[in-house]
Amino acid sequence: MFPNMPTYSLQRSLNSFFAGDDQVLVIKGAWGVGKTYFWDRYIETRIKKKDLKQIAYNYVSLFGKASLADIRASVFQSAKSIATNDNIQRKFDEELESSTGLLKLTPWVREATEKARGKAPFIGWLTNLARSTPFTDKYSGIIASLEYGLVKDYIICFDDLERKGAALSIREVMGLADELARRKSCKVVLIFNDNSFSDEKDKREFKAYREKVVDAELDYGPTHKQNLECSLPVEHPLFIKIERLIEALDLKNIRVLKKLMRLIGTFWSDLEKSDEWIVEEFTNHATILCWSYYMRDTALPFSFIKKKLEEGPWRSYFNSKKEEIPPEETRYRAITSTIKLSPSTFDKHIIHFLERGYANIEEVRAEITELAQKVDVQRAHNELSQVWNRYTDTFAENQPEIISLFKSVLDRHADKIRVGEFSAALD
Repeated sequence: MFPNMPTYSLQRSLNSFFAGDDQVLVIKGAWGVGKTYFWDRYIETRIKKKDLKQIAYNYVSLFGKASLADIRASVFQSAKSIATNDNIQRKFDEELESSTGLLKLTPWVREATEKARGKAPFIGWLTNLARSTPFTDKYSGIIASLEYGLVKDYIICFDDLERKGAALSIREVMGLADELARRKSCKVVLIFNDNSFSDEKDKREFKAYREKVVDAELDYGPTHKQNLECSLPVEHPLFIKIERLIEALDLKNIRVLKKLMRLIGTFWSDLEKSDEWIVEEFTNHATILCWSYYMRDTALPFSFIKKKLEEGPWRSYFNSKKEEIPPEETRYRAITSTIKLSPSTFDKHIIHFLERGYANIEEVRAEITELAQKVDVQRAHNELSQVWNRYTDTFAENQPEIISLFKSVLDRHADKIRVGEFSAALD
């Protein structure tokens, strides 16, 4: 179902959740690792297959939500039909029959609904009706109650529980989830990072209601490669290189990986035909700067990284005593043991892009051209040095081979070798 995802076992657990009697499921995991991304792909696939028993689906972000009434209203108003109109009509008829007491109090609602039912048997028809009916303010509470009363056999996903508004309590949200599950036969999915609750009261309430409300929990913990696959095709020439970099930085956050891909993509048309050394230098610096800029709670400080890149790799090693090395420096050294870093002409452009959202592409292009020339010279020098090493390090009778190697280097790199080197090789 998901060729790029690690979670075949999690998919099977979700399948079992929908097939079984459990009603409330938690998908937990670290911030940004792709819990919502995974869930969205799963539920979209199931909806397309049309093999779910429920009649509607709704995704509700609790970010900043402060009112339980607003959440209840959005459960009905923002839902999408996932069943046939006949099944939805039947469910609505059942719920309307059970709401006769409410309808008797508001005969104008009853009359209007009778007219609307046959013409618009889909989710949201009552909301549209309410907007076009006079005295909506007077009866808005009744309309909201009637809308919520029609909710039954839904799939409802509540996301960002840890980022709800301060006025909304965990107890209220968990109570709503329990009510939807037990009294309204809904399948409820909660997505959040339970380690991100900043309020002690929220932590206590969640712990208290977790055992009473939640039937099953899934811990979503993809690998670095699996999350990178959500942002970059496996066949991309940089995939293996970036995978190695994000493993060294322990970077799994999909949002940050997408920002990194956007940064690299901005310069890629000028980089992709460049020498491997240039591509590696840019990629290394782009990755560590992007990680530090966006992952401020867990990464090394952005100001620290900028300073280290300006200093170069050796200055920090002048400390003679181990106890003098601060934790940030120790961590940086561990990172640079895997990632090659030194002052780079690309740093100013990458930092400008991160802080302002754009870069001077023409200037970058000119510097890539200049770097390419320097790389060609360095490569020619290295090849010539290798031939000299072969000449001085052996006593074998290999004069024809040595002459052939010198000739090959001179043929290919005559314009890049210093006059003294050229003359010595020619002699």
